[in-house]
Amino acid sequence: MLDALLVQRVARAHGFQRAGRLIRDRVLELADQHHHVQQSGDDGAFVWHAEDDISGWSTYRIPVSANDARSIEEICAEELRIAAGIIDAADPALEVARLLGVKRLTGAARERIERILRG
Repeated sequence: MLDALLVQRVARAHGFQRAGRLIRDRVLELADQHHHVQQSGDDGAFVWHAEDDISGWSTYRIPVSANDARSIEEICAEELRIAAGIIDAADPALEVARLLGVKRLTGAARERIERILRG
């Protein structure tokens, strides 16, 4: 899970509309103590249950409803690579986005997908 999304969800679960620096720092401190936080360069950080989960990751998630849709920035590189692995298309970035329920592929999202797929 993207670190910013985790902070937002924890803050909302405790009745806060916004998560300031103190809440963010505390949530991420606890995440770092009890889970694995993977820095992803310019993409932010993703919180995994355990470090071994990264190398063993083999699935991608599609949204059940429109409310479950994620932005490309909220999807870890491992999941994007796995989704791309089943696609045979002229425009893999667009097809990955469609598969994962992204309604509109922005330039920044396309760049992220293409960078990850090249890497």
